[in-house]
Amino acid sequence: MKKFIVFFAGELFDHKHLTGNLMLAVQIGKVSNGRFECFLPQDMDTSGLSFDEIRKKDLNALFNADLALFNFDGGDADSGTVAEFIAAKAVNKPAVLFRSDFRSAGDQAQLAPWNLMCSGYPNTETLVVNSMQLYKTLRKQSLVETLEAVHRHIAELLVGKFNAVLKNAAAPSPEVMQSLRKSFSLE
Repeated sequence: MKKFIVFFAGELFDHKHLTGNLMLAVQIGKVSNGRFECFLPQDMDTSGLSFDEIRKKDLNALFNADLALFNFDGGDADSGTVAEFIAAKAVNKPAVLFRSDFRSAGDQAQLAPWNLMCSGYPNTETLVVNSMQLYKTLRKQSLVETLEAVHRHIAELLVGKFNAVLKNAAAPSPEVMQSLRKSFSLE
């Protein structure tokens, strides 16, 4: 079985983001039987690094991953996550855009509730989940069971999207990758 590294892009500014990212990453590994292993940028050692060094380390991790998951929750998608998404599309990285925020946002309402400039790229799948509805459906269980069930359900949907986006994925040539790494100041 081939193992794929998933770059996990999204907010990492508070305990809900940090622990939610981790719980979802663990469930993705479980439901895929280890086929998909998530790389969480929040786990990178960035102590003592400059902002530029952190950006370079982050983008190198993104470019070295097999595919990427972009969490587009919130009133407007996090600017760092959008920057990572555009970098991923520059190298034709297979990507899944994910939103679990049940509020309307962006230009496209139900279809893709984020800014239309982030839609329509090749090698990209989307998943929109109403997390409030999912939570209320599964809340009849204990707290721990609810947390696990919500993340497992989302992980199952995401693994399906990962498989779909990888079917048609085409990696850029080494020459193109080298040129793109230069343009992102990574060499």
